[in-house]
Amino acid sequence: MNKIELYKTIEDFSDKVGKPSSFLPYVTPIEDYVYKSNWQIIPYDDFELIKVSQDGFTVLKDGKYHIFIRKYGKKSLRQRFTLAHEVGHIVLNHHHVYKQNNKILIEQEANIFAENILMPVDFVERFKYEDLETIARIFQVSKQMASVRLTHIQRDKCYFNNLNNWRQIL
Repeated sequence: MNKIELYKTIEDFSDKVGKPSSFLPYVTPIEDYVYKSNWQIIPYDDFELIKVSQDGFTVLKDGKYHIFIRKYGKKSLRQRFTLAHEVGHIVLNHHHVYKQNNKILIEQEANIFAENILMPVDFVERFKYEDLETIARIFQVSKQMASVRLTHIQRDKCYFNNLNNWRQIL
């Protein structure tokens, strides 16, 4: 998938996923979207499944998506990122285009998707002067995810700002 298609898909999905609640105004309701889509979330801590993936993976069986998310005790912020990452694979149709030789690209796209869904550029910009812990708390993500997101914010801001220009060209 080219970058134009990737960012257009993220933008379209952001419109579909729904707005954060007034109680948690900057927390994207990714879990609600998964349940409304009738996809199944399956927590796991089985050693054999952990060998398959440290964090999570998705299986398409009989036309239904089953998202396996590793258990980390109580619900963790890492699980939220993993869920958004796996939803990215589904929305970006990675299960239909997967080839072993482009695994790195597919994982990067799912990461970009998750970052932009959980911490949208326009919302992050409002808090750019806050400390990392505050930003992580506001968006209900781990400090590691917030840190990575802040390093990628300019890249994504550039793509979204230019998306309208790309639409005119295409």
